[in-house]
Amino acid sequence: MFDILGPRYKDRQGGYVRVLKAGFRYGDMAPMAIIEFVDRDRDAKGAGDKARVAAEEAATNKICAIANEFESPSPMAGAFCF
Repeated sequence: MFDILGPRYKDRQGGYVRVLKAGFRYGDMAPMAIIEFVDRDRDAKGAGDKARVAAEEAATNKICAIANEFESPSPMAGAFCF
């Protein structure tokens, strides 16, 4: 975390986060807030999830390509490949 955020905020004297009140939680009426870094990288949001999904899809495609090379008597052999 410090390797990524440290250089971004090295010249900043303070005010690293923004706290936004988000009202009260339904049920127990606990106060809620959204805490975010100022000067955040909006393009990085979800980058880890996108990379994980892309890797899973690549692995599935590779498995399907291998499964399609072999003929199997079982109808379920390639059932997960679309």
